[in-house]
Amino acid sequence: MKRELDWIQALRGIAALLVVICHARVVLRGTPYEAFAERAMTPGALGVDLFFMISGFIMTYTTAHNDGSIRYTAAFLIKRLARIWPVYVAAVIANLMLSPTHFGIVLSSWDLSRLYLKSLMFLPNDATKPPFFDMPYAVGWTLNFEIYFYLVFAVSLLFGKLRWVALAVWFIFTLIILPIHMTGHAGLNIQVTNGFSRAYFVMVTNPIIWEFAIGAAIGLLYNSDIALPKSVATYALLAASITFALWYDFSWHGTFNGLDQWGVPLPFMLIVMALASKRIELKVPRMLVWLGGVSYSLYLFHPIAADGLEMAILTAGHAGFIHTWWGSLSIILFAVAVAYVANKLFEEGLSKWVRKWLLHFLDLFNRHPEIKGVRG
Repeated sequence: MKRELDWIQALRGIAALLVVICHARVVLRGTPYEAFAERAMTPGALGVDLFFMISGFIMTYTTAHNDGSIRYTAAFLIKRLARIWPVYVAAVIANLMLSPTHFGIVLSSWDLSRLYLKSLMFLPNDATKPPFFDMPYAVGWTLNFEIYFYLVFAVSLLFGKLRWVALAVWFIFTLIILPIHMTGHAGLNIQVTNGFSRAYFVMVTNPIIWEFAIGAAIGLLYNSDIALPKSVATYALLAASITFALWYDFSWHGTFNGLDQWGVPLPFMLIVMALASKRIELKVPRMLVWLGGVSYSLYLFHPIAADGLEMAILTAGHAGFIHTWWGSLSIILFAVAVAYVANKLFEEGLSKWVRKWLLHFLDLFNRHPEIKGVRG
């Protein structure tokens, strides 16, 4: 990712870390710190809403030179799937291996095996439990939405100059017209089924998808000539947008994921940052940029890191340490360390290898071997 987008990379790192912090609170349940931990750490789940908007932004930014060809679209999908799928498979397998007994049960039970195979194909499970859909590897629910957005976005690329019209029509149809047809209204509550009994239809009509759409729209603004001037007023607006987001979410004006909950202040913050960054160099700590680079591994592998560390501490006979603030902090730091290793092994290793070979096979069907235009 180009240097001028360090701020978006840093936001990815912050989003992943917030999710880890949110989940690290569970070790403090049943302790005198539970109430404070729940109030202070739970809003970290807003990292998912931020992730979705950033994803929409990046997809718009990286496809600015779309030519509407099947080849371009195929290259786009290969790069997206190669980045997401191999690492997810590795995380699911690693999670199963933490419990050899559970692994054996999964392998010996067709129902459980089928459930895991569905999750590896990014298919939601329980239609009655949106948006999480009772996935066997819990954090995988976000990838269901991510891959769906990639597929819809890829199809829109085929429309060339009309891509944004096609995308808008599809979202209006699935997120407004279908829910109104089924239930008589369309809202922003992401925990409703919209009258559908099949999980995939429930997911396709889930209003959390608006967050991807908003991110894509902000990406369009960023790619345009619109910008905020380098002025005191812009600096003040930047500070105000970030402060408002922190105040709104961590003072519990929202209570769940979604554009009407923790997601409320995030579009304003992203718009201001995007338009300001075109005239002002948003200097961010290199550590946050680095964290953004391992953010996908951090998000996927932090439950494994937490379980593994807890098992090690219990084996060492220090169970009391787990249910303390030091225990919670240790989980967060260990998750970052595991993310570094996972990033090296699976993102910079396995994913890049898969991407290289899939693009190579795509080249076999084209006279011109170099794939151009799709960045990232």
